[in-house]
Amino acid sequence: MNSLVIFLLVLFTLNVFVIFLSRLNRLVWIMTGVIFIISSPIVLVLTMNNVSRNVGDGIAGAVAGLTFGGLLIANAIILFIVAFFVRKKKNKLV
Repeated sequence: MNSLVIFLLVLFTLNVFVIFLSRLNRLVWIMTGVIFIISSPIVLVLTMNNVSRNVGDGIAGAVAGLTFGGLLIANAIILFIVAFFVRKKKNKLV
């Protein structure tokens, strides 16, 4: 349970960082979504491996890995949806 809270805090921090970094730029939103999707299998395997070694139960590792990987994929899908609706920033001279 503590690892889930820490993971959610790290994910929230990364999302806030992306919001401040993007400044209504679609490319940043899309690239962040791609990075999250690419990193989700890595997080899934590492979580499954660590939990199953520490707890000794393969099912608990699988559930934890699927939870963390699924949260990353859901976050990436949300980032893609936001990138679709964000308008490009227009440069105004005035």
